Amino acid sequence: MLFRSDTLYVWLSRTDGPAPIVNGSVSAVGVNTGLYMVRYNATVTGLYTLYTEIVGNYSWASRGRLGNSPFSGVNVHADLSVPWTSTAYGGGLSDSAAGHDGVFYVQSRDAFGNNRTFEDDTLYVWLSRTDGPAPIVNGSVSAVGVNTGLYMVRYNATVTG
Repeated sequence: MLFRSDTLYVWLSRTDGPAPIVNGSVSAVGVNTGLYMVRYNATVTGLYTLYTEIVGNYSWASRGRLGNSPFSGVNVHADLSVPWTSTAYGGGLSDSAAGHDGVFYVQSRDAFGNNRTFEDDTLYVWLSRTDGPAPIVNGSVSAVGVNTGLYMVRYNATVTG
């Protein structure tokens, strides 16, 4: 049984890349219940191993990992996409010919700069002209691959400018 004065230690280790930035907390649930609430917030996507260790209230001799620790395969996914870390690139951002497709790509990322791994974003793309009538444009946005968060934007302007 765990006592309120026991100490629970929890840490994450990334198995597929550099060390993460993790904020977290451990707090007792109730008084003398032996239950703890663990919260963590990893800001780098990837696979993690979660370790838990308890130090009993009497001595360090009662220190040890929980019986089923570590927990491997904890998969941290990217959060929702935000515009300030997402990027666009490709020739269609600066050049196209009337009647021909212009193409560029958008990589969606979360607030921490992690590439999104889902294609559930809504992209709004518009083309405007500053020196004449608005162009007639046909276009499309499509996902590139599966679980990449990468989109291809294709447009076809019929008016030069």
